[in-house]
Amino acid sequence: MEELINIVEAPEVSTIRLNTDAMSYLSTAYAASKDKEHGVHLLQLITKHSDFVLHTSEQVLSKQKMHLSIVK
Repeated sequence: MEELINIVEAPEVSTIRLNTDAMSYLSTAYAASKDKEHGVHLLQLITKHSDFVLHTSEQVLSKQKMHLSIVK
């Protein structure tokens, strides 16, 4: 008998994974690009996606931190 286990990802994790895949596709397209203008446009898209993934990662990490402070 086959057992199915449902694993639910947090929305942030899904977002980072999907955008990381998008960055992979963009970098592959950039490597294959022969046109300079097309390459510049792809670099802008890669930069935009990279900034988004880094920003989302910061949000995920800050959400998971325990905000502890010293009480006197």
